[in-house]
Amino acid sequence: MLSGLIRAVTEAEAGGARAVVVDTTGWVDGDAALALKVAKIELLAPVHVVAIGDSKPLRRIAAAVGDLSGVEVARLATADSITTKPPALRRQYRADRFAEALAGSNLRWIDMRGRAVQGTADAPGGDRVGLLTGFQDRRHHLVCIGLLRSIDRKGGRILVQAPEAAESATGIVFGDICLGSDGRQIDETHGADRP
Repeated sequence: MLSGLIRAVTEAEAGGARAVVVDTTGWVDGDAALALKVAKIELLAPVHVVAIGDSKPLRRIAAAVGDLSGVEVARLATADSITTKPPALRRQYRADRFAEALAGSNLRWIDMRGRAVQGTADAPGGDRVGLLTGFQDRRHHLVCIGLLRSIDRKGGRILVQAPEAAESATGIVFGDICLGSDGRQIDETHGADRP
C-alpha cells in the first residue's frame, strides 16, 4: 500500500504536477491506523496535512503528525451536510471490494524463490491463514491480490487463493490483515469475522 502511494505521488510529480493531494482512507481507529497514517506522512514528507473532523482518534493522529518536523497540520470542522458512514456499512463495502478482487481465484502454489518478498507471514501461533497478499510486477505495480493458505518453508513456496496472474508476479507483499474468502476481515485471535 505504501509503496503504491509513493509511486503514484512520484509519477504525478514527474508528470509536472505542482501540487499533489493525497486523500487517505477513513480508517482512524486504533494503534494500527495511527501507525499507518504516520508512516504515510513520514514517507511522503508533506508540507501540509489537513485533518477533517474532531473525533478522538483523529485528534490523536493530528497530534502525532504535529510532532513531525516540517509538517503543518490544519484541522477543519466537518461540514453539517456531511454524514459519516456507520462502521458496519464501511466494513461491508470493504469486504465487497475484496470479494470482487478475489472472484475467480483458485488455490495455487507460488514459489517465493527468485521473487522480491516484503513483509512476513509469520505469527506466534503459526502461519497467518487468510493473510492478504499482494503480487507485483517488475515495476512494483500491483497485479492482483490473494489470500495465504499455507507456507511450505522447506520448499520455499506459499499456497494462496489467488488469480492466475499471481504466478507471473515478480514480487510478493504480505499484508497486515487476514480475510475470509468472502472478503470479510478475520479476527486472528478468535478466528472469527470482526464485528
